[in-house]
Amino acid sequence: MASLLYDEYGMQQYSFHWSLLLRWGCLGMLLVLAAGILVRPRPELRPVWMTCLCLAGCQSAITVAYAMQFPFACNQNMRFFAQAFVPFACLFGLGCGHFCQRAGWAGRCVIAVMGLAWLVGLGDFCWTLLF
Repeated sequence: MASLLYDEYGMQQYSFHWSLLLRWGCLGMLLVLAAGILVRPRPELRPVWMTCLCLAGCQSAITVAYAMQFPFACNQNMRFFAQAFVPFACLFGLGCGHFCQRAGWAGRCVIAVMGLAWLVGLGDFCWTLLF
């Protein structure tokens, strides 16, 4: 993700056509995830929200601790972050619900544009690497 956001390696040798769409789609996903983390949901969803926050926070702290201890083994350290996928996916779903329900048609448009940008960018990424 850091390589994608900061264009660390450039990936110029692969000549992606729509790499900017993949970057903006990922940034849109982070925006929706931030909404899922920061916005309090309805009362019946609060236990799930708090559980996901606790699980994601604890697993992120463990990953950061390993990354600080072994800074040059990031691929090996990411295995400790795999357990946080489910809580982050639930928080992303809560963020999507927030955008769709509370923000009305504008929120739905944000979700649609973000999803389309991510899919087109990911499709270009896969097409360029595979073919």
